[in-house]
Amino acid sequence: MDVDVCIVGTGAAGGMLAYRLAKLGISALSVDAGDVVPNSYFDTHEASNTQEVPDPFNPFNPRASALFAEAPVSPVDGFTQHQILKVGGLQNLWGGVSLRFSAHDFSGGHGARAWPIGYDDLAPHYAAVEELIGVTGLKEANPELPDGSFIEPFPPTRLDRHIQGKLTREPRWSGITANRKAVETRRAKPNRCRQCGMCQNGCPSDSIYKFSSRLLPEIANASNYRLQPNTTVRSLACGRDGTITALRCFDKTRQAEVTITARRYVLCAGAIETAIILLGSAGAEYPRGLANGNGLVGRHLMDNPNIVFVALHPGLLFSARETYFGYGNHLLVPAKAPIDPESSTRYLADIYHGNPQLVPLFRRNLPKFIPFRLAERITFASSLTLLFGPADSHADNRVEVRGGQKRIFYSWTKRDRAVIEALAAEGPQLVRATGGMLLGAYPGGPGDSIHYAGTCRMSSAPADGVVDSNLRSFDHRNLFICDGSVMPSLPEKHSALTIMALASRLATYLASPAGRAAEATAGHVQCN
Repeated sequence: MDVDVCIVGTGAAGGMLAYRLAKLGISALSVDAGDVVPNSYFDTHEASNTQEVPDPFNPFNPRASALFAEAPVSPVDGFTQHQILKVGGLQNLWGGVSLRFSAHDFSGGHGARAWPIGYDDLAPHYAAVEELIGVTGLKEANPELPDGSFIEPFPPTRLDRHIQGKLTREPRWSGITANRKAVETRRAKPNRCRQCGMCQNGCPSDSIYKFSSRLLPEIANASNYRLQPNTTVRSLACGRDGTITALRCFDKTRQAEVTITARRYVLCAGAIETAIILLGSAGAEYPRGLANGNGLVGRHLMDNPNIVFVALHPGLLFSARETYFGYGNHLLVPAKAPIDPESSTRYLADIYHGNPQLVPLFRRNLPKFIPFRLAERITFASSLTLLFGPADSHADNRVEVRGGQKRIFYSWTKRDRAVIEALAAEGPQLVRATGGMLLGAYPGGPGDSIHYAGTCRMSSAPADGVVDSNLRSFDHRNLFICDGSVMPSLPEKHSALTIMALASRLATYLASPAGRAAEATAGHVQCN
C-alpha cells in the first residue's frame, strides 16, 4: 500500500486520526506495539465473593490489571507510568469520562499557560467526536463545563439521588450534574451498556468507546488503511534537510527489523512515549533528538494531582438491597476550593457509587469477621469520590533519554502541593455535606491520574514549543505530533475528549492543501 500518513499509536488520538483519515480518503498506516484485545477477554470480570485484588483501592481486578505493561521508563522521583501496549492503548480500561475544556482553559485562565488555539477552534471537532463515540450528559449552560452533543445518561441510583439532593442545596457544589461518559445508553443499540457498574474493568459488550471495537471494524478492510500490530517503534530517521525519511521498527510477530516510509508521520504514542521516540532518534545532525532544536522535548511533563475519598452513607446502609448500578460514576461536580485568602483552585469531583465489582475491595479492608452480605451492604452504601486538580507546568518535570536509558524526573511543584492541600481540606467537607462518614483519603502520586501531558507542547513561536497550532513540528515539515504531549496546560478536567478533538482537527488539516504541502515522497513498508 502506498502510505501517505504513518500514525504511531492507536489510543485516544491515534485511533480517531486513523478513522478520520481513512474516511477522508487519505492512505494511512497505523503502527502499534500490541494487538487487539477482544471484548471477550473481559467476559469473566464479574466480581466474586472471594476475589482479591493487589491494591486495596484499585478498581481494576487482576485480569484487567494484567493488561498493564511493565513501565519501560525508570522513575527517579516516584512517577508511576501506567501503560497498555495494545491496540487502543489505555482506552481498553478507561472510565469513558469525556469533557470539553472551557474557553478559560485555552486562554490561560486560572493561571495556566495559554494555548495557540481557542475553544472555538476545537468546538466543531468536539461535536464531531461526541456524535461519533456517543457521550452522555445534560445541558447545564455552565461555561466552566461546556455543553456538548449528548445522548441521554442513565438515571442516578438511590445513593446518587441522595448525594445529588444534598449537594444541590449547597451553593459551592450546586453545579453537580450527570457525568459525561463515552458509553452507549440508547435502547435501540445492540451494544447498550449492561450496567455492571465499573467501566475500568474493561467492557465485554462494546458499550464504552474504544477504537479497536468501535471504529477499527469500519476501516479495517478499506483499501486505503492498514493496521500493523505488534510492532515497536525504535526511532525516526531524518535527512539533512530536516525531512523525516523513515520509521525504524521491530516487528515482534516476524522477529524482524522493519523500515516504514511515508509522506507524513504523526506521533500519537502518548506524552511519555512520544518524547522517548523523539529523544531516542538523536544522531549526528540532531544530537539532542528530533523536533528538539529548543531543548523542550520531554520537558513540562504534567499529570493531575488527585485524592480519592471513600465514605459510608449510614442512612442507606439498611435500605432495600440495591440492584441497579448503571455505569458506576453517574455524578460530576465542578467546583472551586480556596488555597489561601487571595486565591483558589478549580477542581472536579467524579463520584462513584458502590457496586458489586467493588465488594472485593471493601472486603479486603474490613475486619475478617464481617460476613459477605454485610460487606456488600457497606459497599453499596458507600461512595468513592475522586477529586482532580489542575496540574502545574515546570520544565524540570521531564522525560530523558541518556545513553539509551529512559528516565522520568518528576516532583510536585509548590503550586501542585498547594492544590493537593486544598483538595485534602475540601474532600471531607464535601463528604459531610452529603451526610457521609469518611472512611479514608488516598492521595494519588505523580502519574496516578494517567492524564499525561505537556512534553511536546504546541505554541505560536518556535522558541516556546515543539509544534505549531496545526501540530506540525517546527523543525521537520512532514512530522506531526498529536496526543497529550502537545497540551500547553492541563486543567482539572479529563483530557481524552480534547485529545480526540485535536486528532479530528489534525485529520482535517492533513487532508487540506496546506496539510498536503508537508508531503515528502511516497512511502511503503520494508523488512530488513
